[in-house]
Amino acid sequence: MPTVLDIMGQEIPSRVEGKSLLPMIKKPTLPGREHVISGTPFINAGDTDLSVDHIRRRGVTNSMSTVTTYEWSLLYDTEPGGSELYNMLSDPGQEKNVISQHPDVARELHQLLIKFMRETNVPARLLEPRLELRL
Repeated sequence: MPTVLDIMGQEIPSRVEGKSLLPMIKKPTLPGREHVISGTPFINAGDTDLSVDHIRRRGVTNSMSTVTTYEWSLLYDTEPGGSELYNMLSDPGQEKNVISQHPDVARELHQLLIKFMRETNVPARLLEPRLELRL
């Protein structure tokens, strides 16, 4: 949304946390973010969400999140053994889960997720189940 508003010459509301990508579109040599957090909205099992098609649905499990850097991608799951780690340079198709070979990398990426959640004031009831990486 911030990019579309920027293209249209409109002011980006202060409540919007995203940033316009227009500067990078205009100048592709600008450095990007060191990491990206992606996924559906944070929900816990039993919470309702209407992000897909505005039909309220109850989540069966806690939502997952992905933390991606140039080299790595962590698919974070709150369930023990549910998280996955992929090397984006040697395995861009994300076919070989290497979390057991690189638990230190998984922990670093997980901490980026926690930092993001804290910086964006995610409520404690959503943060607390995600504080631990259960390999």
